[in-house]
Order: sequence, then structure tokens, then C-alpha cells
Amino acid sequence: MSSSPLQLFRLAMRAYARAPEERLLSPPAGGELGRAMRHLPLIGLLVGALFAVTYVLLAQLVPHSVAVLLAIAVTALVTGGHHEIGWMRFCDAARHDDDGQQPKATARAVGAVGAVAMVLSALLKLEALSSLDPSWISVAALTGHPLSRGLAVAALTGLNGREQGPAVLRPTWLFALVAGLGPALVAAWWLGNELAFACGLVPAPFAMLLIRRLGRRRAAADSQSVLGAAQQLTELAWYLGLLAWWTLAAAPATETPIE
Repeated sequence: MSSSPLQLFRLAMRAYARAPEERLLSPPAGGELGRAMRHLPLIGLLVGALFAVTYVLLAQLVPHSVAVLLAIAVTALVTGGHHEIGWMRFCDAARHDDDGQQPKATARAVGAVGAVAMVLSALLKLEALSSLDPSWISVAALTGHPLSRGLAVAALTGLNGREQGPAVLRPTWLFALVAGLGPALVAAWWLGNELAFACGLVPAPFAMLLIRRLGRRRAAADSQSVLGAAQQLTELAWYLGLLAWWTLAAAPATETPIE
């Protein structure tokens, strides 16, 4: 008997938006968890809303860069850092040992490469969001979290059977991709600034394809680490795209004082 959409959503919340357990980091291939992944963009929208509310409240008390950093920390703590752990595991698994062998990703081990990658990505997110106009920070989070999760589900296509993980069928990743694009398209229409979101949409799919290619070529990365890596990198790429638009097109030009 197949589960209802509400049951699949609750399963997705338990697996991808709470403190991860080892049995959920390596779930059996196929089954309901794969179908539940179509709800990841909705979870991303909730996470983005949490980020936005946290940032708006804290920005009344502290500088907005500090509010951004605390909002990033709150969302990571609430979701259990599931995707962050996957990103670190992916980076560790992608490296070569001295003998040329690639280590298998494990549920617990996080090495120096993964730790450095996590610190760098967190700093880049902080700098990118802090460099945006404060009125755009919440918009960036509300659109970036759903989109990155939709692209992350799409990154898993073709990986089934290489490592244990949820089976992602075409209807699932297509649904997730469309759902992930939804908030960005609505925001572009509502704000009347299609160019800004087009700039964000340029690097994000390339980041997803990079992770997908590395995941296919390097069997050391399991599907759950690919999911986390794709989510983290596409979210960062989205922010950097918006920042490029803001720097080149939206930011007011500084006037040179006349001597």
C-alpha cells in the first residue's frame, strides 16, 4: 500500500530536516524514501522561511552580517546539518589517497578536506549574502533553499545502483525540479526583476552538473553525500549569481568627489 503525500512529506522531514541517523544516511535502495524526495523543495521553502524570519528579527539588534551568520547557524542546527554533513563526506570521498585509491564515504567519518570545504562554503555564503542589499537577503534565502534542493534531487539521476541510496525515478526529480524553481519564478514575477533571478539560475545548474559528474565518475561518493554536496554547492552558486547581478547592475554607482 503506497503512502499518502502527507506521509511522504513527514518521511522527508524526518530523513532530511532533522538530526541525521546512520540508518537514514544509507537507506535501502528504492522504496518510499525515494518518492519522498519530491517534497524536498517544500522543506527548503520552510527552511528558507525560518532563515528569513531569523534574519529579520536579529537584524533589528545586531549588524546584518552577524544576523546572516546567526540565521545560517539556526537553519543548520534545526535541520541537523544533514546536507552539510553530506557535503563534507562528498569532499572527503572525492579526494585520492597516496596510493591513488579513493576512500569510501562513511556515515561518521569527516576528514580535514571535508572540514575545510565546509568552512569555505559557509564563509562564502556569509560574504555573498552580507554583500547583498539587506532587502534582498530574505528573498535570496526563500528562493535559494527550495531551488537547491530541487537541483540536488536531479543530481541523483543515474546514480542508482552505484551505491546504496533511495531510488530517484524520473517523475520524482522532475516534480522536485519544478517545485524548486517555483519560488524563484514567483519572486521574479512579483518583484518584476527577471534579470536578477536569471543571473542566479546560470551558475546553479552548472554546480549541480559538476557534482553529478563527480558522483558518477567517483564511486566513492554515496547518493546521500551527492545529495548534500549538490544542495550546498547549488545554494552557494545561487547566492553568488544574485551577488553578481547586484554588483554589476543593481548597486548604485559611487560618485567621485569633485576637487
